[in-house]
Amino acid sequence: MLSREIESLMLISCPSCGKRISDRAPACPFCKATANAALPVENAPPTIPVASAPAPPAPPVAPAPAPPTPPVVTAPAAPPVPPARVPFPPTDDPTATLPPSPALFLRSALAPPPPPVQAPVLAAQVPPPEEPKPSPHPDPVALEAGELNAGRFEDALATADRLLSTEPRNGEALNTRAQALFKLGRREEAAQAIVKAIEAAPDSLPFWLNKAVMEHEEGKAKQACRSAMDLVEIAQHSETESPLVDQGRQMIAAFEATGSYPSARGYLGWLGLGCVSMKAGRAEAALEFFDRAIDAASGKPDGFRWKGKALTQLDQMDEALALFDAALELAPNDPEVHHDRGLAFLILGDPDRATLAFDAALAIDPHHAASLKEKRELAG
Repeated sequence: MLSREIESLMLISCPSCGKRISDRAPACPFCKATANAALPVENAPPTIPVASAPAPPAPPVAPAPAPPTPPVVTAPAAPPVPPARVPFPPTDDPTATLPPSPALFLRSALAPPPPPVQAPVLAAQVPPPEEPKPSPHPDPVALEAGELNAGRFEDALATADRLLSTEPRNGEALNTRAQALFKLGRREEAAQAIVKAIEAAPDSLPFWLNKAVMEHEEGKAKQACRSAMDLVEIAQHSETESPLVDQGRQMIAAFEATGSYPSARGYLGWLGLGCVSMKAGRAEAALEFFDRAIDAASGKPDGFRWKGKALTQLDQMDEALALFDAALELAPNDPEVHHDRGLAFLILGDPDRATLAFDAALAIDPHHAASLKEKRELAG
């Protein structure tokens, strides 16, 4: 019986200390640990499941109020800064005679303020004027202009040539001739004629504008830009405003936009600036311009002649006569130089030598009006 009980016993290893104990022992006699955790322990009180009470819901936490946003103060926008204008022509242009002026770049002159509104004044009725009777001897210059405006270029050219046969230094006739030749496609002859017209009247704004337009239509941008610059600067030296000057400014603005800078000023431009300065009573300034004209074209008599006229205005007769003689060495058949030389002798009180000078001018051009006038006054 004891042997059956022993056989029914089984030994297991304690899961805690590893010693061999009976599988029926409720606890390890060595480490007192439960022998078999997987088996229920006899006489152990039943385990009562504990129901956990649900946690009370947490009260909602309101987010903290955000601090007030300060108002954004926008600074007033700065006024737009216009882009800096590149001087035109460049400031290092040795031929510039005036500082860069805003008036040089304006496309048109500022419009004058409108006149105040006044009540209309009733004028007495005037009978219509009678139509003028045609003159038996029409003005050649007016005739040229009429033919030119009407598109009769051949007729305008013929009329100009007839006038130039008796007055070879007539600037208006030379200008008309240049325009007619240009319209007829004779461009080289037109260029020569407009140069002669400017030599006859270096400060004539219409002549300068015609020169600029002709050069522009020929595709000579630098020369045309220079002619427009000369036109505007001559007008500035004489403080003149006219539609011709506005057209010159428009051409300058167009050339500036395309980057076409002017060529160097030639002797014609210096003559124009000297001539307008002399007429404005600034003979000293005129001398500097005429010196530049002589430097630019020492083989032409015009610079010497015009400088002699300026010296005559300054009552420096000896120097003036020396310049007239220099001009005659270059152009002995120029009646204008002989005439100006005769005027210098008149100022010196030498009518005999003055008469000889006027006679020399008339020997070259019997129709030289200024010399004829001086001869008549000397004779009377």
